[in-house]
Amino acid sequence: MSSDSSTVKSPPKKKNVKYEQKFVNLWLKDDRFKGWLKKSTKGETYFFCSACNCDRKYGIHELLRHKDSTKHAKNSLKLQKQQKLTSMFTSASNSQDTKIIAKAGEVKMACFIAEHNLSFIASHLNKLICAVCPDSKIAVQLSMSRTKARAIIVNVTGQTAEENLIEMLQNNCFALLVDESTDKSTIKHLAPVVRIVKLDFSVEDRFLTLIPIVDGKATALCG
Repeated sequence: MSSDSSTVKSPPKKKNVKYEQKFVNLWLKDDRFKGWLKKSTKGETYFFCSACNCDRKYGIHELLRHKDSTKHAKNSLKLQKQQKLTSMFTSASNSQDTKIIAKAGEVKMACFIAEHNLSFIASHLNKLICAVCPDSKIAVQLSMSRTKARAIIVNVTGQTAEENLIEMLQNNCFALLVDESTDKSTIKHLAPVVRIVKLDFSVEDRFLTLIPIVDGKATALCG
């Protein structure tokens, strides 16, 4: 027999296969990793630390090792301070937005009262809205008393409507129509109405103002 045939061949050594653990979504709910752990864009075997702004690999063991590192501890403290500051500004901004929306709601309520000729005593309307929308932060901040409704109609919406009407008269042809009115106290008023011919040839009548007068004769009005 030859020496080659008598030689016993040893089996090949098995290669150690290194298992790479993939990212587990349950880690995101773990209290130890909340606030800084995120999925990585580099692949399923990576995780991203928002505190340290870095990607790491090799699963839960590397994740725990990174969490306990001195560098991560310092960066986590900085991140917590930034989050508190951001949340403070966000809550303040949301509160300010709610107040602005509530103010706009009060103006709309006043316009609704004027349009439908309702009573200025509208405090009961606030209670109704709060009862219908008990979970609304805006409804709680709505306030519409007798004096407030009148102040909004006279000083806000009324003044704005007057300015818009004056601008419309300056830019379009119009005719002035006059009529006489008497209120409950027998005080006579002159009620001018303007008939506006717009640039698209549409015609619109607008109430202009109400002027108290002593005498309704033409000579007195012209004088």
